[in-house]
Amino acid sequence: DGTTGFLVTDSAEALAAVDRASALDRAAIRAQAVRRFGVARMVDAYLDAYATVTGSATAPDPSPGSD
Repeated sequence: DGTTGFLVTDSAEALAAVDRASALDRAAIRAQAVRRFGVARMVDAYLDAYATVTGSATAPDPSPGSD
């Protein structure tokens, strides 16, 4: 979408996207990466997956001292 990167369908579009990449906002790219792949987000996703696999209604609280 031109905010954090570009989707392309062929090599000509990819070449054009490389030329435009330097204009992307690096802080916005990093913020999106943290939202999608940060430690807290990934832990929550794994706990949800484990809860689904084990049939638990809720995932355990990962807070220190919660056990």
